[in-house]
Amino acid sequence: MVEERRKSPTVFISYAWESEAVSVWVSDLATRLHMAGIVVAFDKWDLRLGDQLPHFMEEKIRESDFVLIICTPAYRKKSESRTGGVGYEGNLITGEMFAGNERKFIGVLQSGEWETSSPSWLRRKKFVDLRGENYSEIPYRELLSTILGIHSVAPSVQLGSSLDFSPGVLARQDKYREFLQVVTDFSRRAHERAVWASGKGFEAITEMNRAEEDCKNLLDRLDELAAEFDMLSSRPVASVAVEIKAYALKMRLEAYFPEKRRDLEEGRKEMTLRLIPKFREAVRKEVSPQGVDDKRNKSIYVCNTPVRNAGRFG
Repeated sequence: MVEERRKSPTVFISYAWESEAVSVWVSDLATRLHMAGIVVAFDKWDLRLGDQLPHFMEEKIRESDFVLIICTPAYRKKSESRTGGVGYEGNLITGEMFAGNERKFIGVLQSGEWETSSPSWLRRKKFVDLRGENYSEIPYRELLSTILGIHSVAPSVQLGSSLDFSPGVLARQDKYREFLQVVTDFSRRAHERAVWASGKGFEAITEMNRAEEDCKNLLDRLDELAAEFDMLSSRPVASVAVEIKAYALKMRLEAYFPEKRRDLEEGRKEMTLRLIPKFREAVRKEVSPQGVDDKRNKSIYVCNTPVRNAGRFG
């Protein structure tokens, strides 16, 4: 049975009606998010004459995945004094935050300094700095990635530390470390490609194409390393490398289809929890005193454990 297409994330924008310049700035931000495939709840788009403002605020703050709080000195003043729509929204937001839904609410610094523009209930939270008309793309992309659920991952655990070894041993350790890093990077970019594929607009298409190009290059490098292991490494290491490469190809195909997101997530878990540990264990056995073709008597460290070098790359 085909899975239902993943629902696009929803965002509500809370801001103060203070000037035309701020209103235009907020409209531009809402448009950028909309073009990236995010469902944006924005009063200028959603409210009509005769609509109930309190009901709109309550519904959108309660049901949206994220609430962006556009922080300016005027916003802080209205929020702290609990006046107008900003004051009413502040009551709703602090109520939800008190209930434990902290990450839903993201402060966006639009003008001033954080200490003078953020209400007290938001001040200690991590915020994104988008001050000015030409704000930096780096914090904007961090905001976009957070909303889309794209998160950085810790680098893969390296196979071991290098001491004073021969060039052959160092080359061997570098190849295995690189292989694990390529696998980790590919898994992350395949996931990001699938996320962008479920979005809409020019920005989503651009980012999806970038992720696709990275996936192709990483797979090419994975194939090169696996071929090298097939010639120079022990059979268990080469076998697991081929298995990982085959699984990576499967993940790349799944990244093309938004309905396969769940399968892709399971593939990432399989790669992290089974295949990578299996590869590391095969390396340990290869370089152990009982390993295959143990011809050299040089101690190396793999995962901080002293073992013996089998000398296959030397």
